[in-house]
Amino acid sequence: MSLPKVPEDRFNDLLARNEEYLSSGAFKAPIPLSTARQLVQNYGYKGLYILTCADGRVHPEEIFGLKKGEANIIRNAGGTAIESDVFRSLSIMSTIAPIGMVVVLHHSDCGGLFTTDEAVSKELAERNPEHAKDVEGYFYGTYKHIGLDQSIKNDVQRIKAWPFLNEGAKVLGYTYEVETGKVRQVC
Repeated sequence: MSLPKVPEDRFNDLLARNEEYLSSGAFKAPIPLSTARQLVQNYGYKGLYILTCADGRVHPEEIFGLKKGEANIIRNAGGTAIESDVFRSLSIMSTIAPIGMVVVLHHSDCGGLFTTDEAVSKELAERNPEHAKDVEGYFYGTYKHIGLDQSIKNDVQRIKAWPFLNEGAKVLGYTYEVETGKVRQVC
């Protein structure tokens, strides 16, 4: 299968697939948020949150065979626990369903393994020199210098140290091997 090279053409293809999806009758609406909140209140349901990479090759829904509503997925570049991304999402979502577990899921062959924060800052500074100071020394959460397993351990520790983590919530770290499909526990 070859993909169109122009992003607009690729997105138009996605829109056409959405129309096919809707006309196939496969769409099933999830339960309304108000019903979900009632379940939380009535049965003490706690949420499962998966923090993973935005890489288009990594789909927790496929990896774990997730059904709608089984887990909340938070994605960013590298799947890292960076305050502005992850903790904002956890803050909002945990007001709907208290956090029962957070799974940090990084993956092999990730871009975060092949670059450094300094290299990202340098490239951005070269792209727009007027804003070079804005990216100087910025923490992007790349992990070429520490490796995959250590980056997962660091993210697990950041989440465990978050002062708003629900009492009793578990935080676990895993890696997904894109080459084999295997999920391995790190911590």
